[in-house]
Amino acid sequence: MRIFCAGTEGLPDPAESAPLLFELSEERRERALRAVTLRARKTALASGLLLGRVLALYGRSERELGYGQHGKPLCDGLWLSLSHSGERVALAVSEQESVGCDLERVRAVPERASRAFLPAERELLGRLSGRERERAFFRLWTAKESILKRTGEGLRGLRSAGVLGANGELLAGCRLGTYESGDYVLSVCTEGEDFPHEIAFWEFLPEGDHFSVRKRLSEVAFSEWV
Repeated sequence: MRIFCAGTEGLPDPAESAPLLFELSEERRERALRAVTLRARKTALASGLLLGRVLALYGRSERELGYGQHGKPLCDGLWLSLSHSGERVALAVSEQESVGCDLERVRAVPERASRAFLPAERELLGRLSGRERERAFFRLWTAKESILKRTGEGLRGLRSAGVLGANGELLAGCRLGTYESGDYVLSVCTEGEDFPHEIAFWEFLPEGDHFSVRKRLSEVAFSEWV
């Protein structure tokens, strides 16, 4: 398994940079152009660039992709999961088995949002406050969503997807790992594959009529749910 991340900060507005969109598939190009907010347009651009460039590493292209009922990318012999939040996009790729990932920027959340959690999970959050609670909330939230993205169920299964049982035991039925860097939390779900301890960060830089990419490997705080 490999995990890739890209930022949107240095990207131009797709609505004002049409010549730079040639790398994107027609569907993603249209998605980037019709998005209402600047953040959404830049996220669509970063998602398309990251997906296309990573697929090329495996000798594939986005033309070979299909999509499941809830938008999960499908490609014969390659399993992918794409997520975005704030100014980051993340992509998990496996050549062995289905994988799910979810990325979230840590932020304040309303109390009612914890209704999606099981009693033991709500109890855990109830013992915390402030920034510590917010970070714990998104560790649980991303863990839940990564489970659902691995199976392709989508958010309809959010209330039934359990992470922690009454005695603190892991309920997921799969391996869960969580990465934390700055204000972002990323959780990944896999059946048995080992988690990488480094994430590839790619920065896309506009140069004339194309994008160059600056790549670096970064060790981030990692923990596996047990």
